Amino acid sequence: MDNERLQQVEIKLAYLEDEVAKLNEVVTEQDRTIEHLQQYCEDLKVRLSELEEPRVSQRPPHY
Repeated sequence: MDNERLQQVEIKLAYLEDEVAKLNEVVTEQDRTIEHLQQYCEDLKVRLSELEEPRVSQRPPHY
């Protein structure tokens, strides 16, 4: 390889390394968001199940 070609390869490699780092940051942030949303969904499921539980049957006051 001549010097110019080697330099072009090194420039491309540096660019790709930078892009990989940026993508890694995006993926890491998305992972945090997904974990947060999963926990939020679980919390909502619990709250919904509490609302759906049959309540103790009480006779209305007019009986």
